[in-house]
Amino acid sequence: MFNMLGEITASRLPLQLCNIASYLLILTLLTKSDKLYHFTLVANVLGAILAIALLNNDPQDGFFQPMNWHYIMEHQNVIVAPILMLTLRLFKPLENKDYKDIVIAWTIYFVLSWWNKLSDCRVIF
Repeated sequence: MFNMLGEITASRLPLQLCNIASYLLILTLLTKSDKLYHFTLVANVLGAILAIALLNNDPQDGFFQPMNWHYIMEHQNVIVAPILMLTLRLFKPLENKDYKDIVIAWTIYFVLSWWNKLSDCRVIF
């Protein structure tokens, strides 16, 4: 969180997508919101699976490097937690009407990602 001079920099804050996904899981448990849970179920699980599948496996670094395993284990938490919540029946399973909310949330996400790319802001995404 601190650089060599002890300053807090925006790029060092834990605001990457999977960290935000973890915060959303905590917020979901606190608010008991089914809509938020349904979004985290789809977005977190699919996003983390994609992140693991698209792991930068540079032949020089190798798959078995400690940072690669840390990356995989960190993303597994984001996959397992929503599925565990569903298994423990803390929230209702997805219904057909819930897909509309998911599409709206994904649209907001992609608009923010597009804006982030155009504005050259690298804090959130």
